[in-house]
Amino acid sequence: MDKKDFENKLKNKKIDECVSILRKELIEILTKKIQEKDKYFRYSTTKDLHNKAKICLKQQYSEIASRLYNFDIMYELDEYKLDEMLEMYKILSKE
Repeated sequence: MDKKDFENKLKNKKIDECVSILRKELIEILTKKIQEKDKYFRYSTTKDLHNKAKICLKQQYSEIASRLYNFDIMYELDEYKLDEMLEMYKILSKE
């Protein structure tokens, strides 16, 4: 993720673009973690990501995958999604 670009978009209140960037980044991180356990896994949907995370990853990662999937099937305000995704990113980037 280009952090400077993200910070500029955040500063300019381009919330939908920030959500999109974070979503892609979270999916990429989780996909890589799953691929450490299953080299044949390829991302297709957040539902598949969630299902595979439940099998392969620690509960903390599985919960993040579940939250991503829920964002796809439930309506949430972009501001809420952004706050949640920032927290999720902090957790994943610590590892």
